Amino acid sequence: MSLTTQLLRPFDRDHESQMFESLKHSFSTFPESGEPSFLIGNLLVGGKELDAIYIRSGAIVVIEMKGHEGLVDFDENAPWTVGGTIVGGNGLNPLQQSKRYRTEVIRKLSDAWSRSGAPNLPT
Repeated sequence: MSLTTQLLRPFDRDHESQMFESLKHSFSTFPESGEPSFLIGNLLVGGKELDAIYIRSGAIVVIEMKGHEGLVDFDENAPWTVGGTIVGGNGLNPLQQSKRYRTEVIRKLSDAWSRSGAPNLPT
């Protein structure tokens, strides 16, 4: 099956629109697995605004898009910099943001799965 893409609402920033189009093209060139895959852009999950998620069998990938040029540098618990200048107004670096978003996506999917009456998710 091929990639299904959905932009849930227009992005506020031009770089996000351009990056989403690039993602659509990049993911559409992946070798065909025979299983469905989905790229969803600009969605709200538990009050958190996610730039994009990619879903396929065995994987849910949270994608955080940034519009900075230059060398991006960060580690797990430090502020992030671009070209040596600290950036990021919310105090989280992209890895921390993605981890929080991933946790929220897993929580929402688990809640929905539980309400469906289906057997427990494997761990």
